[in-house]
Amino acid sequence: MEDERRKANRIKKTLTVQYACAGTVDLKWEMSQIKDISDTGLSITTAENFSVDQNLFLRLKLPTHPYEWIDVEGAVVESKTWGGGFWLTRIKFIQLKEEFKTLIKDYIAWFLLNERGGK
Repeated sequence: MEDERRKANRIKKTLTVQYACAGTVDLKWEMSQIKDISDTGLSITTAENFSVDQNLFLRLKLPTHPYEWIDVEGAVVESKTWGGGFWLTRIKFIQLKEEFKTLIKDYIAWFLLNERGGK
C-alpha cells in the first residue's frame, strides 16, 4: 500500500488483533499484532503465508474503546516474508460497518492529535 495509492490516513501503531480464516467450519483464532491501520485496511504479522484475496475474520480493540470488540472481515492484498518465520499480511476491509469505520477514523484522529501533543 504505497503512499501514492492511499486515500485514507494510516498510522503505524502496534495493536493486538485476533484473526481466523473465513470459510472454515471450525474457526481457529490466532493472536497477532497490527503494524498499521486505516479505515480501509490494516497490516498484521501472521504465522502463515496467505494467498491474495483469502478472506480473514478479524477482531480488534482500540485504546479509545477498550471494552468493545470490532469485528471485521478483510481480504488479503499481500502476504510477504517478515522474518523469524512470520509474514506481513496486508488486508483491505470488506463490508466494514459504518459504526466501526467511524470508531477507527476517530481513533486515528485521536492518535494523531495526541502524537502531536494536542497541537
